[in-house]
Amino acid sequence: MVEPIPHPDHIKIDLRTGKVRIVGPMTKEEKEKLDDQRRKLPDLPANIDDLREAMVHETDPDEIAELECHIRTGEELYDRVSTALDVVDKSPPR
Repeated sequence: MVEPIPHPDHIKIDLRTGKVRIVGPMTKEEKEKLDDQRRKLPDLPANIDDLREAMVHETDPDEIAELECHIRTGEELYDRVSTALDVVDKSPPR
């Protein structure tokens, strides 16, 4: 059975204010992107570790700075995607 998008469990209504918010994907394309991020997220810490390992062996200050930037970006991405998935996953189903 195909699940509706947005899924009814992802629609939150504040009964006091009447405000409605969606905590999951609203289109098929958004669901595909969300599922893709969910698949890729487990690989991100290992990729960050690889960058750290490369930095240990790097001597060029410009390359070190670039690796540090990529590490920060990866860590921020991991945090943002993890947080977003936690919000969606608290509203099953996936």
